Amino acid sequence: MQIDDRFTAFDWECVPRAPVPCRIDYGSAPFGNDVHCAATEFTERNMFCGGQIRKSDRTRAEALVMADEGSSRRYPEIKWYQDAIVVDFKNAVHMVYRAPRQY
Repeated sequence: MQIDDRFTAFDWECVPRAPVPCRIDYGSAPFGNDVHCAATEFTERNMFCGGQIRKSDRTRAEALVMADEGSSRRYPEIKWYQDAIVVDFKNAVHMVYRAPRQY
């Protein structure tokens, strides 16, 4: 039996398109990244790629491509998460984008 089958057997609720269904932060991570990006213009992925450049694990060109691929806003996952915790999606996103910027 695959681990994913066990989630199904227990009626485990998974985040749509999450690469690892057992990660419970796949609901909160996209929202947290969106808040961070709105305030600072950086995502978790951008910071990870910057660290790889500094450690010489990737070239700047490679890291820029990698950061660009993983930095898109994931609104379907954010909406799913906010529905799951009973938060109004439109209001939450509106508040995030009205917050003061740090740049």
